[in-house]
Amino acid sequence: MTSAARESCMHFLSRENRQAVIWILATKFIILLSIFLSFQFGTFATKQYLSQFTYPTSEITWQTAFRTWDGAHCLFIADHGYAKDSPSNPFFPLFPATIAIVKRFMFGNGLFSGLLLSNLFSFFAFIYLFKFVRERYDLTIARRTLGYALVFPTSFFFTRVYSESLFFLLCVLFFYSLSRNQLSRAAIFGFLLPLTRPTGILIQLPLMVYALTDLKLKTMQEKKSLSKYFYVVAPLLGFALNLLLMKIFTGNWFEQFYGESRSVGQFSIANIFNLRNWFLENFVFVDWAWYGDINSVIDRLAFLLYIWLLFGICKQGNWVLFSFALVMGLVPALSDHFICYMRYLIVIFPLFIQLAHAKFNHRRVQVVMFLCQLAFNAMHALSYWVG
Repeated sequence: MTSAARESCMHFLSRENRQAVIWILATKFIILLSIFLSFQFGTFATKQYLSQFTYPTSEITWQTAFRTWDGAHCLFIADHGYAKDSPSNPFFPLFPATIAIVKRFMFGNGLFSGLLLSNLFSFFAFIYLFKFVRERYDLTIARRTLGYALVFPTSFFFTRVYSESLFFLLCVLFFYSLSRNQLSRAAIFGFLLPLTRPTGILIQLPLMVYALTDLKLKTMQEKKSLSKYFYVVAPLLGFALNLLLMKIFTGNWFEQFYGESRSVGQFSIANIFNLRNWFLENFVFVDWAWYGDINSVIDRLAFLLYIWLLFGICKQGNWVLFSFALVMGLVPALSDHFICYMRYLIVIFPLFIQLAHAKFNHRRVQVVMFLCQLAFNAMHALSYWVG
């Protein structure tokens, strides 16, 4: 082992990092155990479950609690790929592709492969988030940030067969690379993000903000060599590859987005340009429910929390992180009917950093959040709508 590798290993095994690892593993264990216990002792919503897309079977077993909504689509794509008019087409290819690769070494078990990958991706995302925040601020803020990322009410999706874990990891690695001025490495993660989730293309804005900010700090001599700034097109290339894959497999460049527009939330970028109708549809003419698909009070309260935290991020003055939080939170809210909104927030890690800076009893707030997460996790495992 080289001295650099030995030093890196010792740093990873430092007391602070070991404590972070224990928190992450303990939280994941509790969430996974609660899924199983919820199914064993709760009342499963059979009618709701059978009204969904189910794969690989509609038979209800304990595995059903781990193979929820989006998970069934990811497993289907991993097994069969894309096809014209498939209900799974709105789901982006990178996460199902990783499942398809790994299950070859897991005796063809897609569910176990998906759960393993999702938990591994989120484990390393939490570790690098802790490292990123510790290097930018201090150990106290890093611990609080990690705590909020772990206990946020919808963070249980990081244990499911959902693409959030991979997306979260790529986002954290993207900013971790930028913080070390590794633009080429950040471009790789920027390229992969649009292949993971629809909002991945939005990473283009913070990448451009970083490039422009970095450019302003250069001397005239340094500005003559601008070749490295061609990396800023990486997200566009990733998005183009995603469209090409859709064209090859379905015959339609925009198949994913047509599928999204036919969903319950009726996703459309055009909604952003009609804010009056958006406000009336989402806050006035609503048949309110505490937690529903497009009429959720809780999702709208989460949006208000997001707006409050966004102002705090703005005051911090880091425009790269602010631009990331701005587009990742506003675009899903304005283009949809708040469907799954609390789930969208879990990948916007600057929100957790801002919460860590807030002036209140963090331990008490985190306990309340974690209790909410356990309740939502149980509901989701029993096929009641949560994100």
